[in-house]
Amino acid sequence: MSGSQSLHYLQYTQEDDMLVSESAINRISCLLDTNKDDYLDQRVIIGDETNGLKYPFGMTFVNGYLHSGNQFNIRRYK
Repeated sequence: MSGSQSLHYLQYTQEDDMLVSESAINRISCLLDTNKDDYLDQRVIIGDETNGLKYPFGMTFVNGYLHSGNQFNIRRYK
């Protein structure tokens, strides 16, 4: 999938979707293979500046939530 900028961190979900942290543009996306052809073909934005994301870096899952290190805090997403 094209259009990803300055990738900082990648992580797979339990469903084999790929989470991408793009620090320079303040975005975390989930890249999906919707038609199961082994190519990522859809992007869903999980977090960006509109919900407080500022320079995201590491990500981890805890108790069903995605946690992302942020410039000034830790953000949590369901």
